[in-house]
Amino acid sequence: MQTPEPQRYALRCLNGNEYRVRLNGTDTDGFVVPATEKKRDKIYVVKEGNKIHYVGITRRAMAARMRDGFKAAGIQGYHGYKFKDKTEATLELFVWSLPGAASEDSREYLETIEAEFAYLVRKTTDQWPISQNEIHFHPSEKSHRQFATKMMEEMLEEPDGRNHGKTPSR
Repeated sequence: MQTPEPQRYALRCLNGNEYRVRLNGTDTDGFVVPATEKKRDKIYVVKEGNKIHYVGITRRAMAARMRDGFKAAGIQGYHGYKFKDKTEATLELFVWSLPGAASEDSREYLETIEAEFAYLVRKTTDQWPISQNEIHFHPSEKSHRQFATKMMEEMLEEPDGRNHGKTPSR
């Protein structure tokens, strides 16, 4: 599968349980298609400068997924995103929306890419993503690793397409 282009958002955390996003390079507040589509597989990454905070997957609209991660308060053991209190930070949110409708088979595929990306961060920085809660591991294939590598390359590019080769750090 060819890696889709990510949507890049500026992410601002507010008072620990709210957030705002703005599509980078535009005056558009909030998520836009394809991130708004329900039942579409998405993989997303939150970073601060060259620090990777989190990698996650969802098949929900991104606003619904983010809302749950910001509003969570420990009920049923889920405390939400660890980065939600970073109100002074400049965060970026990258969203890769995969083509086609989500399927039962696609969850393991996404989880494998998610794990390969987390491993790539670990391999590059000697640490796991800073705010990662959990990872599901499955046997991977070359396509999963290529997708994760392409994600990392795209995250290192500036919005204007220049790549400064900034290696993620801890």
